[in-house]
Amino acid sequence: MSQEKQIRVSQVKKLFAERDIATPTATTYHPDFWDNVYIINPPGFPPTQINPTYCLSIPSTLELMLILDDLQPVGYGAPPLTYTGGPYSISSDVPWLKFGSNGAVRNAGQLAQYWLNNSGDPGGNTAESRARQDLAWG
Repeated sequence: MSQEKQIRVSQVKKLFAERDIATPTATTYHPDFWDNVYIINPPGFPPTQINPTYCLSIPSTLELMLILDDLQPVGYGAPPLTYTGGPYSISSDVPWLKFGSNGAVRNAGQLAQYWLNNSGDPGGNTAESRARQDLAWG
């Protein structure tokens, strides 16, 4: 990960403050996922859409970083799935998070999916608790 391709939670806080954007909480967070990321197959085969829960939007990733700020998240872009070999490529990188608190690395969409069915109050607190339990495993 090169320094210019990372974003730290301190930078996200500054961006939100400069633009007067309200800081999200676990109960106000509603993730948004991209549905336009594809596996590019060999010639003659159509592209295959990647499940959107692996493809969190950048604004939703920034919000998630603020919710989990005490865990020192650093955001960066990488392919949504890891492939070894083969004639495949991915149409776009997606957000990933690495946590300074314990070194855990997660696809941001996979963490945000805890909020898919648990948004709002009190569900957002449940979602946050589950995300933190996930991250505790390192």
